[in-house]
Amino acid sequence: MKVKVNNIKKEIKKIFHYLYLKDLITASDGNISYKINESKIVINKTNVFKGEIKEKDLILVNFKKRIPKEVSKELKLHLNLYEINKDIKAIIHSHPIYPLLIINQELSKEFYIGTGLKEEDISFISYYEPGSEELAQKVKENGRNKKVIILENHGVIVLGRSLKEAFFLTEKVNFWAKYQYYNKTSSQRV
Repeated sequence: MKVKVNNIKKEIKKIFHYLYLKDLITASDGNISYKINESKIVINKTNVFKGEIKEKDLILVNFKKRIPKEVSKELKLHLNLYEINKDIKAIIHSHPIYPLLIINQELSKEFYIGTGLKEEDISFISYYEPGSEELAQKVKENGRNKKVIILENHGVIVLGRSLKEAFFLTEKVNFWAKYQYYNKTSSQRV
């Protein structure tokens, strides 16, 4: 089945809009990619307003050709994850606050039930500078067969077989992390 790049760009544009409206990203943060085939992905440009992203801000990157300099600074991170997870087609890297607030806590039973994740589906990575080679390498070392990677003081990476699957899981991770955060803080006040 041939993937229509314009359809993928429209879907990514819509997801960025939702992420922005739901406070899962700020103005120019976050990145989304979709794997077209083994040598091409669609990914956003760096430093564009994600709440009103345009299709021209989503570029087709062919690894066998020159990489455009305006591509997302997290391109290497995305490429590493596609390399080690052959069955995924979409990656959403967002910056929701609640998963970062619970990173040092044991995840609750409710979190796992609500997200549909198992312990082995999630990886936690210490802080590395966004866009750095070190971060891309740590993600490669710790991201095989994961569905969610939580980056300390940074954000959340969700891997999916489709853009929709990755978006739904991004939203669920934030919701259930918020639930756990409020549940824990309210029980500490009693």
